[in-house]
Amino acid sequence: MNIYVETNFVLELVFEQEQHASCEQILALCESGQPRLIIPAYCLAEPHEKLTRQAGSRRELQRNLETEVRQLARTASYTARINSIQDIASLLVRSNEEEKQRFIRYRERLLSIAEIIPLTIDISSDPGNPFSFANVIGNFPFTDLPAAKVTGRGTGIDDVMLTHKTEIVATAVARAEAFLDPLSILSEVGGLEIAALAGFIVSGAAHRVPVVIDGVIALAALVVADALVPGIASHVIAGHRSTEPGASAALEHLGLEPLLDLGMRLGEGTGACLAIPVVQCAARILTDMATLDTLTTSA
Repeated sequence: MNIYVETNFVLELVFEQEQHASCEQILALCESGQPRLIIPAYCLAEPHEKLTRQAGSRRELQRNLETEVRQLARTASYTARINSIQDIASLLVRSNEEEKQRFIRYRERLLSIAEIIPLTIDISSDPGNPFSFANVIGNFPFTDLPAAKVTGRGTGIDDVMLTHKTEIVATAVARAEAFLDPLSILSEVGGLEIAALAGFIVSGAAHRVPVVIDGVIALAALVVADALVPGIASHVIAGHRSTEPGASAALEHLGLEPLLDLGMRLGEGTGACLAIPVVQCAARILTDMATLDTLTTSA
């Protein structure tokens, strides 16, 4: 049995969040040699980037807190009441190092047992988030929208990082402008995972199997598939509208109306998973529900 995990799995472990215990159980099970763990290489790179960014934000917050504490300490009635603030400032410093060490430990455990899906040349050539490349391949060469209109915050990046991400996307778009056919654009800025998704979508349509599309990366693959095989978008179901601006741009370009619009950007296919019961209910109503004609005949 194969267990495929992504970035959120690593984040749960490193930050000891709500699903930490379940993720630890999965990791321990894979270490026992029963199932095989598979993880893309970028899912080990993204947590490192998040740790770095978060450490910088906490250091800045710590400096601001210390400044305020010194100011409050000048007021006699506050002197005995600022211990809790000092504890928070101290925790900010300690937590950075503790999370860094946890990341190193879990990274070593994952590297020792997991099958690592390597980064493609296209993704590793720029220091951007994989969502950037999804935005590029999914929106710009075909919809002619500027980078700032379709590049979103992804996992919640700050304004500085968003500007950097947008610049990377704009650079990639400029690099792809020389190519007119979708296959060349896919090769230039897409990556193997988006190519695989595009092929999966085409194959699903060919075998008359409905494909439920999730967020911006899946939509990127659909835009490519529809450009390679015009009309393929009419054979898929848009599961939901992600809050990532690139998702709305792709949906509009393809003429698709999503089943759900819940303000989600969780990733991991959660939007599509929520949409599947709606699709199943619709199919059952179409095939199993009695009509007025059948009710009249029965009567």
